[in-house]
Amino acid sequence: MERLAQKVHKISDETKAVCRLTMKRVYDDGSIVGSAVSSGFLWRKGSKIFVVTNWHCLSGVNPKSNVHLGTFTPNLLMIEMKSVVELNTGAGSLAIKSLIIETPLEDDRATPTWISHPRGQAVDLAAVRVDQLIENQRVFCINDIDYETRWQVEAGHDALIVGYPEGLAHGPCLPVWKRASIASEPDFDFDGEPVFLVDTTGNSGLSGSPVIAQGSGMFAPNKKFDDESIFGSWRRFIGVYAGRMGESGIKTQLGRVWKATEVDTLISAACE
Repeated sequence: MERLAQKVHKISDETKAVCRLTMKRVYDDGSIVGSAVSSGFLWRKGSKIFVVTNWHCLSGVNPKSNVHLGTFTPNLLMIEMKSVVELNTGAGSLAIKSLIIETPLEDDRATPTWISHPRGQAVDLAAVRVDQLIENQRVFCINDIDYETRWQVEAGHDALIVGYPEGLAHGPCLPVWKRASIASEPDFDFDGEPVFLVDTTGNSGLSGSPVIAQGSGMFAPNKKFDDESIFGSWRRFIGVYAGRMGESGIKTQLGRVWKATEVDTLISAACE
């Protein structure tokens, strides 16, 4: 299903790549017994395109305790993504339209059709392949963006979480950008997992959002000011937000982020 395109002159690349996900439990007669909203983003590997999100979003289960997060197990996924159309009305003019697709989350034997990390639920990441469902549509993926990967992110740096807190969107299903700061040293694993922490007010619906670090000022990747130095601002994709640390105390203000390297591991395994 496509929705009416809206003309824009400038839109952030991350905005184009992030998707709103609705997980449902649908019976054979078409009745829906439950639904939940989360976030995800598109990732490209060769000719294949995937939606990446958290394992707990697609399973409906807490990956640590194996306790159900709600009252149902999802069996259908609705994905709201953006398709980009070039306009002939002026240089750089675009139209963005919301593209809605649905795909089953389990087969006839109730076996999941989506892809887990090679370590299973120990890494709270998952993916759904979608390129077969969006033929002839121009979509944008997070790893299409030319990020500044030479920049080493540190605790205290600014970060942006791009997703759908409590399902909130605007325009043709555009996401919300929430500010955060990196709260633990990203080169170190938190609690023995490939995770670091961010300081932010978390909301339901943000799980599965990409986390983007942002720097500004002057950056000299060669440790000296030369032609490759950057003056202004720059960004780097650093991971996937997976929800608050807890429901009380300081843990309500700290969120878990799975490191970007684990997305590479997840998708590489899916393409083997």
